[in-house]
Amino acid sequence: MAAGSDDRGQHTLHDLLFVTTRTLHRTGGRDPGSLGMLLGRAADRFGLRPGAALHSGFLLALARERPRLPVAAVACDVAPDRSSWIRMERALTAGNTPLLLRLDGVDHQEVLYPVPLPPAGAGECLPPSTGSVVVAGGTGGIVGSMLRALAERSRPTLWVLGSSTPEELPNGWDALPTAEARRRLVRATAAAGRPVREALAAADRLLAGARAQRALTSLRGEFGEENVHYLMCDLTDPEQVAAAARAVYAVTPRIDLLVHGAGRSRPTLLERKRFADFSRIRDAKTLGLLNLAAAFDDPAPTRWLNIGSLSGVLGTAGDTDYTAANAFLRAHSARLPGSGTLSFTLWQDAGLGSEPLVKDYLRDRSELTAIDEREGREQFLAELAHGTLAEPGGVYLGRTEHRAFDGHRTLAAAGPYLRQRVERHRDRARWKCPFTLSADAIFQHHLVNGRPTIPGTFLLEAAAQAAHELLPGRFLAGFSAAGFTRFAVPYTKHGTLTLDIAAELAQDLDGTFAPGAVCVRVVLTSAPRPFGQNRVDGERVQHAEVLVHLLPEPRIPPSCCPPPGPVIGRAVSDPYHRPESPVLLHGPFANTSECGYAERRANSVWRLPPDAELRELGGLAVPALLLCATLRTAALRAGADGRQEVFVPRRLARVDVYAPGNDLDLAAAHPEGIHLVGNLSEGRFEASAGGVVLLSAEGLDGVALGTVANVGGPEGAP
Repeated sequence: MAAGSDDRGQHTLHDLLFVTTRTLHRTGGRDPGSLGMLLGRAADRFGLRPGAALHSGFLLALARERPRLPVAAVACDVAPDRSSWIRMERALTAGNTPLLLRLDGVDHQEVLYPVPLPPAGAGECLPPSTGSVVVAGGTGGIVGSMLRALAERSRPTLWVLGSSTPEELPNGWDALPTAEARRRLVRATAAAGRPVREALAAADRLLAGARAQRALTSLRGEFGEENVHYLMCDLTDPEQVAAAARAVYAVTPRIDLLVHGAGRSRPTLLERKRFADFSRIRDAKTLGLLNLAAAFDDPAPTRWLNIGSLSGVLGTAGDTDYTAANAFLRAHSARLPGSGTLSFTLWQDAGLGSEPLVKDYLRDRSELTAIDEREGREQFLAELAHGTLAEPGGVYLGRTEHRAFDGHRTLAAAGPYLRQRVERHRDRARWKCPFTLSADAIFQHHLVNGRPTIPGTFLLEAAAQAAHELLPGRFLAGFSAAGFTRFAVPYTKHGTLTLDIAAELAQDLDGTFAPGAVCVRVVLTSAPRPFGQNRVDGERVQHAEVLVHLLPEPRIPPSCCPPPGPVIGRAVSDPYHRPESPVLLHGPFANTSECGYAERRANSVWRLPPDAELRELGGLAVPALLLCATLRTAALRAGADGRQEVFVPRRLARVDVYAPGNDLDLAAAHPEGIHLVGNLSEGRFEASAGGVVLLSAEGLDGVALGTVANVGGPEGAP
């Protein structure tokens, strides 16, 4: 399927996709089959092209509607080749990768990462009261609520583009409930001799006009009578949109903000969805956007905001049209400077979410979290006031959406620390990872001298993500030559840390770790801060450097020899759990028990605490907590004075990773616990379960930060 830059032409192809898929579903019988798409010339450095996003959005919704149907799309930046077909086949078999982007020969997946919502202050980016705002798609529902929130901060001139004729209902029927007013309008129109179908359509037009009249009256009360202008316009008609643009530009040469808020939804399962409804719902957003972009281009609006839906990211059953349209908006915003699409969840008191049929349908399927109007307005003002529309836009997740993403491992997909790509080449790449308290709360449980600190094993995690992104499709074999030079403090009262992650191929070291392993050198740095220990005048602060080794196939774990037994020797405590420890671990880091030490051999058992918050571990590539606990067995020895030394790693010669998966995967596979053994004589540390080694480390060199008293047994080491 060719999916180039002709976004209008893609609508015809999208129509064909709908008709063909619907026909197959109506006649396919019990076998669900599968649906794969290979989209050529459909992606670039911005991601999916808008036309291709129509097709991927269709698949997202279909996957939610028919969970047993394998679906996948592979979008390439060039014409597809044989490897592209193979990737699509693998994606269909795997069943958990609905969309794969292949750019410059490298595979990519979209990743969402949490960021805090900025406070909704006055901000310098709000349209000024002397400015102009174009609002396309009427002023009801969500858009009307947003504009009323804007009026509390600024009162620019509004140019409203709508398709309804504003008018009051006859006989004072505006005061009646909508259902009763509609019944009386239909009866009155039918009594005049018109067919019932025409009477219903006429009643709906009058009700839409009455809603428009009420919305305009409300806005004029908020912004001033002279500051609200209404232009009749069908957004799907390019000539009408162009005429509206000429009328606006004739009065004002500058548009500070354009809001595209048009949208319709009629959730219907694919086999029962009518083509007329499918195209009408899609075109209100997609053709409306293309027509607006063509008409309002000289000069273009300073900022552009599309009101989208989480459906365009997650997909919702019954919305193959609506999901596709919202995916189109997001892809288009990535290409338009100063443009953004806010992908909201359901507003329970405004917009489509307030319509009884839609509300009942989505509630019954438990697909979207309903937020109140206050919360939605806060999200809108925060985004608008702080100028974050330079990015494609935010995605707002409630509890229901978090569960859905967790189930598909999409929210925490590969590379959650690769948050901003700076550059990408065949042999090297660089990313930035801005840490925040809300997104990275786990580090509050890892304190060094009282400050949240990123553990060295989580820096190895970031390095592994970078290596996987540089060489996708390979398996982690391990790390070597790891050096940790300065603590990485993710957040303090003064500010937050942005980690720079630079990766490059180290081909001269290929095969040195294991036969067939390729090597990636990763360096993690940050800019100097004007405070604290990270200050290095004129230089970047290096936190870690490591070699990451990848294999084409998973490793075969070696057997344990000898198999680990129960607690060895005298019982001791984990010194990192003591409140007076200079390195204090709690929450998910407090994961060791049954600690013992005898004859230069230490051991413990690792289990994830059942009451800890573990969400941030979901997308990691390395069992970072398990590796951290394995290395801590080096500190279990109590000296003659009954005290244990607390250290942090400075160098680590080698880490072998045998079992694929992260902490959550290994904890689920071994609920009885994982045995940790440290052979202090040989300097070797292992984690094992089920008779095999899961990971091992050697060549540990640490820096002692202090000592604590052993409380786990009699003082002194045997």
